[in-house]
Amino acid sequence: MNMGVLDLVPLLRLRRLLNLAFAPVLPRPEYRVWLGRKLVTDAAHMQVAQQPGMANGLLSPGRRGLLIGAAVGSALSLAGLLAILLSRRGGSKRPDQQAA
Repeated sequence: MNMGVLDLVPLLRLRRLLNLAFAPVLPRPEYRVWLGRKLVTDAAHMQVAQQPGMANGLLSPGRRGLLIGAAVGSALSLAGLLAILLSRRGGSKRPDQQAA
């Protein structure tokens, strides 16, 4: 018998067991009602937040911290990349300097 086929048998058995364990289920009707109400409420809040005359959504207190954190993270990433590039450039000059 082919050894490749024998290697597949445990994997096929595992696949069958996983299919049984993760079979799709239907949510309870109460959950569906709750989810529908929540989605409608969230959509209404989003529409109110986007209306002109409201506080600037981009610089609200929660988003301001997120924006500052993203800027700092980007700056640190660029600094790290620059340090790597400079160290590689410095590392490639040293053997040339020793040869001269």
